[in-house]
Amino acid sequence: MQAIGVVCPNCGAGLPAPAGDDYVCAYCGHRSRLAPARPRGAPQEAALAEAIARFAAQRARAAHQIDQRGRDAAESKQTENAWVLLGLGALFLFFALGCGAITLAVLTSNRPRVDNAFGFALFGAFWAVFGGLMVHFGLRFRRAGARARFLRAKGVPGRATITSYKEGHLVLDGHPHVEMVLHVELAGHPPRDTTHAEYVPRMACVTTGAELPIFANPRDPSDVLIDWWAA
Repeated sequence: MQAIGVVCPNCGAGLPAPAGDDYVCAYCGHRSRLAPARPRGAPQEAALAEAIARFAAQRARAAHQIDQRGRDAAESKQTENAWVLLGLGALFLFFALGCGAITLAVLTSNRPRVDNAFGFALFGAFWAVFGGLMVHFGLRFRRAGARARFLRAKGVPGRATITSYKEGHLVLDGHPHVEMVLHVELAGHPPRDTTHAEYVPRMACVTTGAELPIFANPRDPSDVLIDWWAA
């Protein structure tokens, strides 16, 4: 792993003097700090196994606390948002279909009015684009929920260390959007750095150097799910 403090782990730009404990990249805005030295070989594997066991214990405790309810509420909200977006998208596409039918009727009437037909066609195109976007985002929410359930059930447990991060301006259901560079460690896999972005339900867990429990896709170790409720 490349030492932070020389270049930004996100964009590779040179870093200025640190602001307090963190470096702030002048180009991409990511916050980072000097990475602590990590053991190699057997000590590294033992430290990773200890971290995974600690995360599992925290996850078991969270199952009987409010954190579990928070996770269930977040997943339920994601499913609800998906169905709302799909419903709105279907409704808007229905409006677009109606406008298309009216446009066709006007053009094929005995006294066609091109100006009226153009207005209905333009209105229908607006609803078609808007409805298509709603359906697109609804399907994305559904896929995200299915991915989370798959990784939680079949994923490889591991540890991710936040190398750098940047909090964005977008907020969804009170959760800010955060871009992160993660140093991912999995048993039986070489360590790797990967970028990850999501709406974070527990912003207090996000800080440079923080260790987070993850589940990684067994087919693609760079595809990770952060288990915020066991952090």
